[in-house]
Amino acid sequence: MFLKLNKILTRAKKNKGVSHTSLYAIGSITRQLVGFLMLPIYTSYLTPADYGLVGLFLFAISILEGIFGARLMDSVPKFYHEQSDSLSKNLVISSALWITSIASSLIVGIAIFYSESFSKIIVGSSEYALIFSLFAVQILTQAIEFYGMLYLRIVERPVLFLVLNLLKMAVQLLLNVWFVVYLELGVLGIAWSGVIATTLFAIGVGGYCVYKTGFGFDKALGKKLLIFSWPLWLAGLGGLYINASNRYYINLFSSLDEVGLYALGAQFALILMVIFWMPFNQYWSIQRFKTYKEEDAVNKFRGVFKIMSALLGLGCIGISILSVPVIYWMADSSFHEAVIVVPILVVGIMFFALAEFFNFGFFVKSRTGLVTKNSYISAALVTILYFILIPEYGYIGAAISLMCVQIFQFLYSYFLSQRFFKLDGVWPHLAYVFFVMVGVVYYTNFYLYQGMESNQLSEIAIRILMCILATVLLLGKFIDYKKVQLIFRRQFRW
Repeated sequence: MFLKLNKILTRAKKNKGVSHTSLYAIGSITRQLVGFLMLPIYTSYLTPADYGLVGLFLFAISILEGIFGARLMDSVPKFYHEQSDSLSKNLVISSALWITSIASSLIVGIAIFYSESFSKIIVGSSEYALIFSLFAVQILTQAIEFYGMLYLRIVERPVLFLVLNLLKMAVQLLLNVWFVVYLELGVLGIAWSGVIATTLFAIGVGGYCVYKTGFGFDKALGKKLLIFSWPLWLAGLGGLYINASNRYYINLFSSLDEVGLYALGAQFALILMVIFWMPFNQYWSIQRFKTYKEEDAVNKFRGVFKIMSALLGLGCIGISILSVPVIYWMADSSFHEAVIVVPILVVGIMFFALAEFFNFGFFVKSRTGLVTKNSYISAALVTILYFILIPEYGYIGAAISLMCVQIFQFLYSYFLSQRFFKLDGVWPHLAYVFFVMVGVVYYTNFYLYQGMESNQLSEIAIRILMCILATVLLLGKFIDYKKVQLIFRRQFRW
């Protein structure tokens, strides 16, 4: 009996990291799901122009936050674990919170004071000053909330982390329904619900963090945090510009309605990142350094790449062909043309994820400057493409521009990283995944779709069958059919 109990405890310790990773992943996904779950309401009670307005303001706020918000999230875990005593560890958290809170408060004050000017610059009218101010307040409230959630991850409180994320999702959904549906406040309702939800959780989670770590501030630690973080801000700003500036250029060269269509398509494409890439990357970003030191590391990396790229390809197919009936079912007809850009955007996200996978070659040799270089070369390239394609093709041109640049980022990461960690033999597999992905999506969306209404059950059934076919084609080679057959025989006593 004691031996059995010891085995159970040993197994639990071994699985602790996996269970924690799973809970953190579920919590992070839950945080991202609110916007997707609200899409039926947004697309029914908002116009494409309203939806585009939200996208533009979020882009502007992200730029202000990235430049002046003094986010130190990446540096906190590093310096926290370098400290030898609990007092010094707590000082890392509290010092970072002080720096970010002061910087964020200043930028919020400036944004509110000049809200009319910001509104006029962003959308050409000062009538949205109040909405911009409410979005700006969230620079501070979200920062405090994020530090609280980061602290929960550092001290390994995964259950509380998950519960709070689920609770926040419920609160956000209720507030959005109240302000947007019942009060019919439109974009103003979205802004108010965001402010209230983030303020409540900033007070709760931030207060818990302060209660545990105190109000202390260490000048030397604060300086180290800032020195470590500022290069990452530069790289992050480049990535933010690449992925979000298209809203501004679409509005500049086309219309606010097309910004809304692009934003809806991007919301669906983001599912690939949230569900397929982020959970994997949360685990792999830590495990890869350990795997690198093991024997036969190249073959192990190659195996991980094959499985990951197949899953990403399958995600691209599922999102591309199932988003059509979903958008037609849940959204007003004025949003239906958003389906055009979903396949383009998911392909771009897939190559962005592959680029992050191959960035390991830069990290393992401490050549992170090459990642920043990739980001800013890509930013220049995407700007040129936006000026060429958006005036001619609108939001579709923006999607094509972004996809092309994300493919470039992948090629840059792959070929340059080979100098530091050679991982060859991946091209035949990637070509196969891409061929299956393009073939299935093209056949379903552009050939099979002709003459069929997207709300018909027959079309939905065929689309699901195509997803099953893609699953067999992409994942079939990784399945041990003899083991599956043995499991079925045992289960059903054949």
